[in-house]
Amino acid sequence: MTMSFDAFPDPFNAPGANERLATPDLRATKLLLEQINVSAGNVTKTLHLGFGSAAASGRSFNDVLSTIAQSLTRMALRTG
Repeated sequence: MTMSFDAFPDPFNAPGANERLATPDLRATKLLLEQINVSAGNVTKTLHLGFGSAAASGRSFNDVLSTIAQSLTRMALRTG
């Protein structure tokens, strides 16, 4: 019999989690965390694409940071 060990268990997505998240506060927290995760993914994608395209085109580091900052600002304004 093999047992797996998860160093970082995810209680929000475990079997039966919806029953344990019966209080409105915990449901709201779960939704907020999911939204933060989506936003973090968008930031990661923006940074990756920004630095990748800059390296390919030979742009200066300051120009790249400026472009990334503008993109992050637009994302923040869209999400409110």
